[in-house]
Amino acid sequence: MNNIFNELKKEKIICVDVGARWGIAEPWIHFGDIVNIIGFEPDETECKKLNAQIREKDLLIKYLPTALSFEKEERTLNITKSPGCSSLLKPNRKILNQFPDFERFNIVNKIQLNTNSLDSVLEENRIENIDFIKVDTQGTELDILQGSEKVLSKDVFGIAVEVEFVQLYEGQPLFSDVDRYLREKGFTLFDLNRHRWKRKNVPTNMPCRGQIIFGDALYFRTCFGEGIKSISRTKGLKMIFMAALHGYYDYGRCLNELFLEYGIFNQEDKNQIEQLLYIKPISQVKRVTGLFKRFVVNVLRPRGIQNDWADSDGFETGIYINDLKTKISKLINEDS
Repeated sequence: MNNIFNELKKEKIICVDVGARWGIAEPWIHFGDIVNIIGFEPDETECKKLNAQIREKDLLIKYLPTALSFEKEERTLNITKSPGCSSLLKPNRKILNQFPDFERFNIVNKIQLNTNSLDSVLEENRIENIDFIKVDTQGTELDILQGSEKVLSKDVFGIAVEVEFVQLYEGQPLFSDVDRYLREKGFTLFDLNRHRWKRKNVPTNMPCRGQIIFGDALYFRTCFGEGIKSISRTKGLKMIFMAALHGYYDYGRCLNELFLEYGIFNQEDKNQIEQLLYIKPISQVKRVTGLFKRFVVNVLRPRGIQNDWADSDGFETGIYINDLKTKISKLINEDS
């Protein structure tokens, strides 16, 4: 039997992380054997620190001190009191001053730098076959996606992007703008982890419903068009793995059937992949326990009724990560 999963060792999933200040996050950090990551962090000091940490861990990750945007131009990076709030855009004080801890957006330094598009940087570095992009750049996400048009049209299957519902930064595009652009490129919204803030005119321990401010949106390609004919066997496997990694076993199964139909997989490939896409049904005891927890969260403390000033839905990916870590290790190492 030709073990299809061995191909993930030879042709790894390539993930681009734009705005990588805190290092590689879930779920990619758990799959270093089959994932290559290219991170972008314009703060050179932070970038050097991240590269030093990676050398110590011997992971297949490289961080580039490059600021991405729509095109090559000179821009100002506004460094804020909380470094994670730094942006090429200016903080919108009219909005931010309504909420607690707005001082973290205070500008403490400004750095002049040159930006470039992701398409250009990847071409200059001869990096191809990007599978997944994560973008979190405090308001410039749409600019970066628009500067990634070539790679979005050709290679990328999944996108994780921070989106705002109010302008935390002056002139920033909102969720509707990002969503419209990605839908035009053949991507569909699969999940949205919403983050809520409540205003500073109530005590932090006073329960009230916070306003939805921003979210972490997850998109997968669902429109392939004629491009489906150029999808390789390994690329198809990567797509299915990425869908399952985020909990979408159902979409993974749809892709498995689709790729069999188009001759990308043969029946043996499909049967092997079905092993990856099976997750043990939840027992009745766990189901009842889960229902009780939901009752406590949603009835006794309705979602969005916060005891602190900020709250979020939270992605429930732990069960899928643990499941796939066990299965992919076993499947890759099975005798061919």
